[in-house]
Amino acid sequence: MDDLEIYKLQERVAKLERQVQFLLGQASVSYVDMPATASYPDVADLKRRGKLIDAIKLYRSYTGSTL
Repeated sequence: MDDLEIYKLQERVAKLERQVQFLLGQASVSYVDMPATASYPDVADLKRRGKLIDAIKLYRSYTGSTL
């Protein structure tokens, strides 16, 4: 890969990043980066015990996600 190809890829990535930021802003949401390996056994336990609302609340407190 030569310098021109790298430059073009960098430009494409920068454009995609700007587009994602714009779309997140339009949707009034924020992105929370979470590793794919994140595990929440206490959340799963609450769900298994039928305490779905508590499980959702706990998951949201861990991740910052919205409903």
